[in-house]
Amino acid sequence: MTPRPALEALTPALVGSTITLRSPHTQVTGLLTGFHVDGWTTCTYDGTTTVEDVNVSVRFDRHGDDWDVPVTPDMTLEIKEDDQ
Repeated sequence: MTPRPALEALTPALVGSTITLRSPHTQVTGLLTGFHVDGWTTCTYDGTTTVEDVNVSVRFDRHGDDWDVPVTPDMTLEIKEDDQ
């Protein structure tokens, strides 16, 4: 699969898949068991919604333990081919 920006590609449908998160500084591959999104948005009078601040972390299974990894804007996400 072609790498996509992680913040765009991350969806609940990927839970249970083996994914790789890659940035210029790190690479993490593992079984995705969940993710957490925290942040806030604002709405204008015309109904436009703007994301002001968002933090995302993914949770991998690491030998039976949870391993939380923050997702940064420079990360890409790839899905292991046989999990698609």
